[in-house]
Amino acid sequence: MNIAGQTAVVTGGGSGLGEAVARELARLGAKVAVLDVNMANAQRVAADIGGVGLAADITDTASLTAALDAAEAALGPGRIVMNIAGIGTAKRVVGKDGSPAPLEDFERVIRVNLVGTYNVIRLTAARIAKLGPLADGERGVMLMTASVAAMCSSHCGWLTSTTWTRRSADFNSSSVALKDSMTVCGSLRINPTVSVK
Repeated sequence: MNIAGQTAVVTGGGSGLGEAVARELARLGAKVAVLDVNMANAQRVAADIGGVGLAADITDTASLTAALDAAEAALGPGRIVMNIAGIGTAKRVVGKDGSPAPLEDFERVIRVNLVGTYNVIRLTAARIAKLGPLADGERGVMLMTASVAAMCSSHCGWLTSTTWTRRSADFNSSSVALKDSMTVCGSLRINPTVSVK
């Protein structure tokens, strides 16, 4: 897909990898909607790149839908989705003091990184499916990130979080099923990607 002139939606775009991706897409000529749970960060990045910054909680359908509606109203329909938002916690199942890791921490990471990622996929794919194909026949492209932790353990040189590993493994193993389940969308390219963080 020719990025120049296309609207790109970047979740987690207010910091880290998401911010770097938003800046690169803008450099390549995309109109970028920076979505982040932290509105100030989203607006800061958007102001720097000439995009639009929007608050969005990817685990909340109403919040995410409102942000996608606002992005489309400001920039036009999004054909590029960079699904990057995520959180992490590096806690052992049993701490050095013998106490179990808080279940709430595990549930929160899974809610954001797995359920939230799926929420972005379903809501944005449904929108892209309604768009007409471009000259090359493609309707859109979607990229999701997961950590190399899905395939790693302590030998990688850092404390591997069970929550982060679980999310990454779940996402990596389900990426083919995601592609297959969205054949109704026509030519929407789904690209899982592994990052080192």
